[in-house]
Amino acid sequence: MLLECAAARGDFAEADEHLAQAERLGRQYALPAPAAVGAWYAGQRLMITGDYAGAERAYRNAARLTARAGMLEGRQDLPLIATFCLHLVDGRAAEMTEPLGEAHQRGAKWTLDAYAVALASAGHVRDAQVVATSREPVRTDFLYELALIWRALAGMLLDDEGRMREAYEKLAPFRDRIAGAGTGVVALWPVAKTLGDLAVRLGLPARDHYEKALAVAERVGVPRWVAEARGALANR
Repeated sequence: MLLECAAARGDFAEADEHLAQAERLGRQYALPAPAAVGAWYAGQRLMITGDYAGAERAYRNAARLTARAGMLEGRQDLPLIATFCLHLVDGRAAEMTEPLGEAHQRGAKWTLDAYAVALASAGHVRDAQVVATSREPVRTDFLYELALIWRALAGMLLDDEGRMREAYEKLAPFRDRIAGAGTGVVALWPVAKTLGDLAVRLGLPARDHYEKALAVAERVGVPRWVAEARGALANR
């Protein structure tokens, strides 16, 4: 929990310290869980640096260690969530329509907006609109902030004002954070970037959001996030 909280703030030095402490305890008492948590976190750090192939390998290792530790119950979709997020940040969300469709059909609770994003990204806008016909409340579990990002993206791709306004209001308290980083598994971009994009679409002031996104990007030290925020500011 401490690791995830530090990661959500972008304080990865503190997150590293928490992980090191947990791994020491794991070795001391032969506990498998810290190694599994560390493997997911390794994937997150690689995603942030832009090493998507390395992150994918780390996630495969994490899934293996999580299964070995007997921790997959309730987390069986974590590998799929991580893979979707990797494709999302790499501009390849369209490639995830089939696996997300399968998860959606079997009733996975988190897939509604993610599947709509993949479909719309693949050009299947009508199918995405059908999937997004319902707008069930976003579950307040450990995916909450990440799922709100998916809702925001679905809203913008489908020009769904209700989705956009909901996401804008509910993401506002997380404006200082990195989207998804509180999971300890993935990290997309500064939440403020999405708030800025939503503000533009909703006809609201966006500059403050992009300035916050730039501040977060510079604090964490991710060049592509910095460039994206500066690009957005240049158009304001």
